[in-house]
Amino acid sequence: MKTYTPRVLAVFVLLIVATVLAGLAIRAWAPAFDLQAIQAVAAHRTAGLTRLTSVLTALGSLVILSPLAAIAAALLWRWDRHRDALVLVTVVVGSALLATLTKVIVARPRPPVEHLTEVSSHSFPSEHAVQGAAICLAMALLLGRTRPAVVRRILVGIAIVVALVVAGSRVYLGVHYPTDVAAGLIVGWVWSWLLVGQAQMDERRVMKSTGSG
Repeated sequence: MKTYTPRVLAVFVLLIVATVLAGLAIRAWAPAFDLQAIQAVAAHRTAGLTRLTSVLTALGSLVILSPLAAIAAALLWRWDRHRDALVLVTVVVGSALLATLTKVIVARPRPPVEHLTEVSSHSFPSEHAVQGAAICLAMALLLGRTRPAVVRRILVGIAIVVALVVAGSRVYLGVHYPTDVAAGLIVGWVWSWLLVGQAQMDERRVMKSTGSG
């Protein structure tokens, strides 16, 4: 993990910088379609869909994701996959920090429509989208790593669908612009994919080196 940690920090910093620059650009640009889209969604809300969305949006909250990730990490540790367990923990902590730090710097105001859920922070990027995308994908990739290819595809597919549902719910509830959730999904998926991929590359390199020795 000695060489892995500096690379993780480098990826984290680069993602923060890229996301902040994108957020500041979007805030300055203030694309018309962003407001038009969320106003159109708000105009077609229904009581039933609101109740459903209010439940589904929790899938991007750390209140739900943290226990799930803890169970997944415990399983990985029990299976003697200690490195994978630590990678998952890093993805969870990093995704929360990425969203929080970027929100503070960009400071984009929330959309001017009725909010159907309580929010207290800024709008860009969607924290739920970042966390849902990153953590669900990491769990799918790590838990499915030793499974048949079809199982891995199913797990990754479920992870992507969950993240998209969470992202859509944030727009429906009026607390995020479409660009907020789009950025959140991209950041979350990139963070997770790079960390898991780099860890697996390092492990293959070590195994190859040990085998050749």
